[in-house]
Amino acid sequence: MKRFSAIREFSKILSESDVAIFSGKEMCKEAYQYDRPGYFYMDDSFGMSVSFALGIALCTDKRVFVFVGEGDLLRELAVLGQVAVSKCKNMFVVVLDNGGYQQAGNFPNIFDGFLSKKGVFYNMGCLVHDFTTNLKNKHLVEVKAAVERIRGPMVILVEVEKGFKKGLINIKSKSTTRTKKLIKFVNNNDIKSSLYTPPVWLASPSQEIKSINIGEITGGND
Repeated sequence: MKRFSAIREFSKILSESDVAIFSGKEMCKEAYQYDRPGYFYMDDSFGMSVSFALGIALCTDKRVFVFVGEGDLLRELAVLGQVAVSKCKNMFVVVLDNGGYQQAGNFPNIFDGFLSKKGVFYNMGCLVHDFTTNLKNKHLVEVKAAVERIRGPMVILVEVEKGFKKGLINIKSKSTTRTKKLIKFVNNNDIKSSLYTPPVWLASPSQEIKSINIGEITGGND
C-alpha cells in the first residue's frame, strides 16, 4: 500500500474528536487533503513529532495519533520509553515504514536491520499492533473496529511503499496559525473524547454482576 493511501484510510477511520499530528513535508501534504480541525502539520521539523504529540496527550483526554516515518522516528527513538512510562492511554504512534529516508533520496536506514521491529517497541514498554496486512488486504472494517477500542500507549506499524503522491498543494497556513487551531481544538471541551471505555461488567469480570445497565452494555464514550 502506498503511504498516501494508508493516510486516506486512517482519515476515514479516525474520529472527528481525535488529534492527528503529521510529520514531514510530503506526508503533511498528503494528509492535508483530508484536513480536519484536529489535524496538525509539522512539515518543517525532523525528530520532534513524537515528543510534541506526547506533550499534547498529557494535556487532554482526546486521543492523539502521531504519524511518523521510521527514519524520522529513529531520531527520537528514546522518547518511546517516555511514552511508555507516561501510561497515556490516549497516545498512539503510527509508524509508516517505507524502508528509507525518502526526502533524502530513499537512502536506506537501520530500521529494517532490527532483529524484531515489534520487539524494539515492546522492550520500550509500548503495546504494538501491526496493521500492514489488514490495510493491504483492505480489511477496513476490522481495522476500524480495532482502532475504536485500542488503548495506549501504543505503536501502530504499517509498511508502505516507497514514494509519495505528487502534484499536491502546499500547506499555506503559517505555523502560528496551525498552533492556534490545534490549541483551540484541544481546549474545546464540547468535543468529547472517543477513547473507548470497557463496560463495567467487562472491565471487572471477577465481580458478581447484580444488574446491568443497557448503557454499560453498549459501551458508550467518556
